[in-house]
Amino acid sequence: MKKALFRLLPVLLLLAIPACGGNPGTKVTFSAENYDGSNAFIAAAAYQTGNGEWQPLGPGKNGGFSFYVPAGEKRYGIAIRCEDMLALVNHSVGSVYLLTTDESTAPRLSYTAFGEAARVSGKLVTSGVTGAARSRAISAMESDDGGSNATAINYELDVPAGERAEIVVGAYDSSGKGVAARIIRGSGARGEVKLADISLNDADKLIAYSYNAFGVPSGWGDRYRLRLHSAGGAMIVDRHLFGYGGESGGPVRDLTGTREGDLY
Repeated sequence: MKKALFRLLPVLLLLAIPACGGNPGTKVTFSAENYDGSNAFIAAAAYQTGNGEWQPLGPGKNGGFSFYVPAGEKRYGIAIRCEDMLALVNHSVGSVYLLTTDESTAPRLSYTAFGEAARVSGKLVTSGVTGAARSRAISAMESDDGGSNATAINYELDVPAGERAEIVVGAYDSSGKGVAARIIRGSGARGEVKLADISLNDADKLIAYSYNAFGVPSGWGDRYRLRLHSAGGAMIVDRHLFGYGGESGGPVRDLTGTREGDLY
């Protein structure tokens, strides 16, 4: 009996060593949010630690996504694919984030779905801007030129509901280049909202700068364009308004009336 017990002890010790465990590393738990701050549904995910291979990752029992960055390593990558319904058409968007554990161990990843939408409408007049030939109103979701090349238009726009329901109104010359613009801030729209009439003049003219020539690594695109992420959280894209170009440089146009928190 003593002999049999002696033979079992090494086995029990071997089983006990993994149970005690070493340092598994740093736990990273991530989630994703829509444009309006609501939770986004992650349809697929993968992660990478250091220079290692990408590994598929499924949700845990509570629906969250977690993995460990090994001890001695700080760098990790997260790839997610989220699904959304936009204009009644299913589509998916993938994003890759490269971070370190010093930056975050619980990143809240941004996804470009808009969440709840509202609708704003109004009248825009840009005849007070020297050189203006047409008008346009732009939201994070769409733009509207009133269906004509005119300086006075009636517009209707879908916008992200709530604090991100900001728009940019612009004046363009006969070649389509932006000459003046203004951010209409903080409508807080939910449902359908009629905004006050808007008139632009020369005080709203864009401030023009030039982007110097630059080079890019082999295999990378050589074009740039600017977009505005307002302090209120509206992301406005209009290359003819803010500027675009390539390796030889090109224009950059700045709105007057920007404030802390506005980013290009």
